Amino acid sequence: MSAQPPEGVSGEALGEARMHARTTGCCDVLADNDSDCIEKCRKLLSYLPQHNQESPPFADSDDDPNRREERLLELVPTNERLPFDMHQVISLIVDQGELFEIKRYWAANLIIGLTRLGGQVAGIIANNPRDKGGCMTLDAADKMARFVRFCDAFNIPLIWLADCPAFLPAVNEETRGLIRHGSKVIYANAQATVPQITVSIRKLYGGGGLAMPGTSLGGDLFVSWPVLARGVMGADGAVAILYKGELESIKDEAEKKKQRQKRTLEISERMKLSEEQQPQDFIDPRDTRPFLIKALKMLKNKKRQFAPA
Repeated sequence: MSAQPPEGVSGEALGEARMHARTTGCCDVLADNDSDCIEKCRKLLSYLPQHNQESPPFADSDDDPNRREERLLELVPTNERLPFDMHQVISLIVDQGELFEIKRYWAANLIIGLTRLGGQVAGIIANNPRDKGGCMTLDAADKMARFVRFCDAFNIPLIWLADCPAFLPAVNEETRGLIRHGSKVIYANAQATVPQITVSIRKLYGGGGLAMPGTSLGGDLFVSWPVLARGVMGADGAVAILYKGELESIKDEAEKKKQRQKRTLEISERMKLSEEQQPQDFIDPRDTRPFLIKALKMLKNKKRQFAPA
């Protein structure tokens, strides 16, 4: 006898595509109908080689490889607490603004997908500040690790666009095994043999620096836009720990707020002084597209192999 769904729950609700796209992450791409599904399969295959010994297919593009985007100067606020549209950042950088996004509706705090830059296929991994502030989560870790391995299997270069305030500090995340799942990301990033480029858009705190790896795990290039905040945690969090007693002793709320702002500014300045040399270079946001295209060409013949265990 076949198992029946729980009372009051339909079989459709337990196994429909939208549920697996949004809740379980088992569905990579949603299609409207059969013809849309076939078209999306064709699109996916257009990015992939015939087998894992080939390079991804190059496609001539009439999108200027030297195109500079003035809009990138205004799109990302310098205030790291303010969100911005990472999808729009990606669209302004890649060929014809096209990204074949994978698992769009699951772990939406992380964006992954296939695209082209100057005709060269690349895998994009980007934090999404509009969802959970771009924090890494258990599901986002699984999402990234699987995508990194997929791209590595098919010789697809990886590009990280980083704006990560670390892993989400939540009891539910920790009790579900965040450390175990987060380790999958670090291992996948460290094992990847394809070209790896990280562009820091704004900030990288805590474990986010390993998830969006730069050169710390064997990546090839790590550059940053002019505004970069790094450290074990953000300045606000550091002030709350380092100056907790001092702030609690101040009874006047206006004075407490003033002192907190002063200490936050001090910590921010210290972090800038200690971390500013970590990227290999700083780039003008408008030059992100030309930089990535040149970097992909430079790393095209990269060869890296691991000896069998």
